[in-house]
Amino acid sequence: MNGASAGFLRIVLPTILLAAAGAGFAYHADIRDLARMAEEGDAPAQYRLGAAYEEGQGVRQDYAEAAKWYRKAADRGHAAARNNLGAFYYNGQGVPQDYGEAVKWYRKAAEQGNASAKYNLGVSYHSGHGNPIDFAEAARLYREAGEQGNASAQFNLGVMYLVGQYVPEDHAEAMKWFRMAAERGHPGARYNLAVAHFNGDGAPLDYQRAYFWMELAVAASRRDYVADIEKAKDVIGKLLTPEQLGDALEMLREWGQAHPLE
Repeated sequence: MNGASAGFLRIVLPTILLAAAGAGFAYHADIRDLARMAEEGDAPAQYRLGAAYEEGQGVRQDYAEAAKWYRKAADRGHAAARNNLGAFYYNGQGVPQDYGEAVKWYRKAAEQGNASAKYNLGVSYHSGHGNPIDFAEAARLYREAGEQGNASAQFNLGVMYLVGQYVPEDHAEAMKWFRMAAERGHPGARYNLAVAHFNGDGAPLDYQRAYFWMELAVAASRRDYVADIEKAKDVIGKLLTPEQLGDALEMLREWGQAHPLE
């Protein structure tokens, strides 16, 4: 299956707790209509107008104005707005940084079933920002959010299994969660899957699959991380025969056809 032996070369991914982030946004085609609906008290419109101001879509980017509209929607019970307002307080975006206030809004949204809020609340228990450190509660919230499809929660729970933080150390279980997150485009999860296949730790030793996941990690990563991941990919690529490299590239081509939006 693999080319020349690599000996024991470990590519290590630092354990990183991801920062809290807001939920995805949906924009309205006509910002004037959206503003009118928001002014009339329509909570979904208030949420979308807040998102427009956060991202600068159709209006000048203005975090304070985004926070104002998120608060209006949050006061009307809009779960995603509550989560995003919490994220603004967590990060000090448009409002003074206040972890306690962030957790208050995360909790309200999480109680409504919002997966992003469950993840963010898990981060607060994991980091001790706004809540006392409680790894058991963090793991519980990550699991709930992960089962709802939140990739960041899946990744963080995978890290907890990888290092045995509160949950039993279980590399195979870690890879299960990393794979879920990787299939949703999480770059850290893709990198960790590549490392697992490179080392044969938690996944079968398979340099072709390691190359496959490392290339997908490159595609999903922020620009400032790409160079280091490219170096790791090159290390793996040198261990493949031309035929094996061709097979890995064919796997990537098939992935691209199945995931055209990446």
